[in-house]
Amino acid sequence: MTGGMKTADSEWMRAINRFHVLDCLRRHEPIARIELAQRTDLSPATVSAIVQDLQDEGLVVQAQVQEDIGGRGRPRVLLRLRADAAAVLGVNISADRLTFSVANLKAEEFHALALPAQPKRDGVAATLALIETGLRQASREAAIDLSQIAGVGIALPGMIDAVSGICHWSPLFGDGPLPLAETLSAALGVPCVMDNEARLVALAEVWFGRPSRAIIFWS
Repeated sequence: MTGGMKTADSEWMRAINRFHVLDCLRRHEPIARIELAQRTDLSPATVSAIVQDLQDEGLVVQAQVQEDIGGRGRPRVLLRLRADAAAVLGVNISADRLTFSVANLKAEEFHALALPAQPKRDGVAATLALIETGLRQASREAAIDLSQIAGVGIALPGMIDAVSGICHWSPLFGDGPLPLAETLSAALGVPCVMDNEARLVALAEVWFGRPSRAIIFWS
């Protein structure tokens, strides 16, 4: 294995571990580091390093200090996710409209916008321009600057490669490959991800236990 592959594998594993810690915080806050390690099956050292990075980024804050019941152990520092530290934007592309959602880091929607659209008739370029306009309008109406947006999630029907952000085929646009996520990311200056709409709905229900309008963004 080459050094480059080892580095890529290491970075991918760090991203996965970071996601598990963030998800565990979201589900079980307030929670101590040792409980994060137990619930994620990560080492205490790994959890501490991830938590420190998240605190430095302003994504995690101390909720309270819980004294040991027996009076002998060290007090536990309980942590919580700072949901308002950033926002995520989502857009669902359907046959007759574009639906936009602005949510916090707990996927709690606080603004929504719908615009009429005809992607199949108007084509890719015109639809992307309308999506950019809608995303900027939704963030403006929500009083969120684009610099506060952690990322944009795009959902649409079709054969989507979520890793590369490529649409290989969609009933809305026909054959690809179409680098929709990359194009929008370059226009907005914000990271964008994309996946099949049905898969995203299923994933949202698994993660949040209820149907969610918020688009999933991989942190």
